[in-house]
Amino acid sequence: SFNDRVHLLTIAATQTEQVFRLKVPRKNMGGTSVVPVTADDAEKVSRDDANIIKGFSIDSLNLPTDRPVVMKMDVEGHELQALLGALEFMRGADMVHLSIEHRTAKLQEQRDKWLAVFELLSSKGLVPFRVDPGKDTELDPNNLDEWKHFSHPRP
Repeated sequence: SFNDRVHLLTIAATQTEQVFRLKVPRKNMGGTSVVPVTADDAEKVSRDDANIIKGFSIDSLNLPTDRPVVMKMDVEGHELQALLGALEFMRGADMVHLSIEHRTAKLQEQRDKWLAVFELLSSKGLVPFRVDPGKDTELDPNNLDEWKHFSHPRP
């Protein structure tokens, strides 16, 4: 059944277990970010607060790997941490699609870690691409310097 095949989780995907506060812009026009709750703030945080979320690595969830896996990540700048926390899962899984958004500058900040992630995804037959107006542009996962962020025109 559908419920046996689809797992929707209301947690933050990250590399190590952690508590986050969701920082939501006033008019919620996008750009929500996750901010780690520090040990000093942890005592003040109410677990019932709607903007508090627990983070876990995907590897720690013991998800099944015996079926095709499609992942959609929208983690507002936390992509690398989420993917690093999913390396073992992705290594054993039948990955057929992964969709993420990122900023090119983020790739350069921790280049070696991104290259390791892209090497794993490439070994699964996944090919990175950028969505451009009217076409998709394939990207070389070994040459991050060629990756450029495309700015979408404002309506």
